[in-house]
Amino acid sequence: MRDYVIVTDNAADLDEGYRRDNNIAELFMDYSIDGVLYSSENQLPAKVFYDKVRKGAMPTTMAANPESVRAVFEKIVEEGHDILTVSFSSGMSSTCSNYQLAAQAVMEQHPEAKIIIVDSLSSCGGEALQVIKAQKFKDQGLSLEDNAAWLTAHALNFSHYFTVDDLFHLFRGGRLSRTAAIVGTLASVKPLLYINNEGKLDSFGRTHGRRKSVEALADMYDRYATKELASENDTVYICHGDCEKDADLLASLVQKKAPDKKIIVHTLSTVVGTHGGPGILTLHFLCDKRI
Repeated sequence: MRDYVIVTDNAADLDEGYRRDNNIAELFMDYSIDGVLYSSENQLPAKVFYDKVRKGAMPTTMAANPESVRAVFEKIVEEGHDILTVSFSSGMSSTCSNYQLAAQAVMEQHPEAKIIIVDSLSSCGGEALQVIKAQKFKDQGLSLEDNAAWLTAHALNFSHYFTVDDLFHLFRGGRLSRTAAIVGTLASVKPLLYINNEGKLDSFGRTHGRRKSVEALADMYDRYATKELASENDTVYICHGDCEKDADLLASLVQKKAPDKKIIVHTLSTVVGTHGGPGILTLHFLCDKRI
């Protein structure tokens, strides 16, 4: 059995130290802000990115380029490895289909190689948790095929609950009408959102005030933490758009509910940060079902 490499993208918001220590390859979705294109070679520090957005900059993101992905896949295959790729949700980007195109092209040139693309139906911390599971199973000796099969079968067991601080970023992304954004902002309404079974953004409620929105996220752990996969629910992932105090508050609330769980707090990448804006706060864990 050939060894395989796990590959993911920067939408996963995977801790850089963890990624490097486990030799996980990363594909990069470029973005543009203030007329400058940023890629894996020239990235803005997260604080600088979010400060620019706060001052009115309007970033845009781009799906992964098939040719760039193909070059990464070819390098790994030529080094003698197969590939397991955990992809950003197909419900929010054409990135997953671009990975499929690149994989097909490489396997045609290298028939001895196997490349499997797993559609995470997730992003940020939910996608990161899938990568962490994949790495755990790989370390335990699980084959490429069985690892991919588990991730695919359990994609909807990875939850994504989040809130945003500024409704205008969702309006700009087509998630809210202008009127709803204005009224919500004036009334201090904080939407509660999630990623549904199609891997798309959806709403499940709203609160008044930031503190209540953070508490509402923490309550979702009580309501939806898995019982069927309890032995696998060992890690909770929290991501934030430059609102570390709110993320720490959420972590402390969840820790009281689940004192035996490891909680990872991570700053959101530009991919999700572009659409959620500064103040976006997300919570991820294993669930028996999404809402």
